[in-house]
Amino acid sequence: MKHSISARQTQIIEATGKVLMQKGIKGLTTKNLALQMGFTEGALYRHFKSKDDIIALLLNYFSANISERITPILETTESAENQLKMVFKSQFNFLSQHPHFVIAILSEGLFDESEKINRAILLVFETKMDVLSRIINSGKINQEFTLQLETKEIIHLLAGSFRLLILKWKFSKFEFDLPAEGNQLMKSIIDLIKYKS
Repeated sequence: MKHSISARQTQIIEATGKVLMQKGIKGLTTKNLALQMGFTEGALYRHFKSKDDIIALLLNYFSANISERITPILETTESAENQLKMVFKSQFNFLSQHPHFVIAILSEGLFDESEKINRAILLVFETKMDVLSRIINSGKINQEFTLQLETKEIIHLLAGSFRLLILKWKFSKFEFDLPAEGNQLMKSIIDLIKYKS
């Protein structure tokens, strides 16, 4: 991936993911992260000024990853319906392989932690909303999706269902097959928003 981060910062991001999985957001301390990396806390501060910087970079990395995975889907000649299914399939597959991003994004204690973290969370949110808006508006123009609902209402249906399923997966300790359940859920919702003449 093309991110302006060093190889060491990438290693720290990956170690952050491991700490999040093992200890949760409250256990993500510079001490625990240094232990995971096998070096001192002081060594961490050569790459990051604070724990907030590490979390913000993790979230920015996720946002950039979404754009990198989704942009090729938006550039295909697939129908809007298929693009929507491909986007959610990509998200479910990625998160099933990297569940620490779920812990980071859905941790209640993370909101209002700092302005930097809030901006990073907002960037993830805006990236997803932009993708959904583009696909839904295209689907409306091509009479694939209903015109009886505003685009923002359709986004609430899709994004809300997505978030609820991800939350359920987190609370189950990631035990069920997220891609299988997620793809089926999104297929059902997409069937509901299809254009009916």
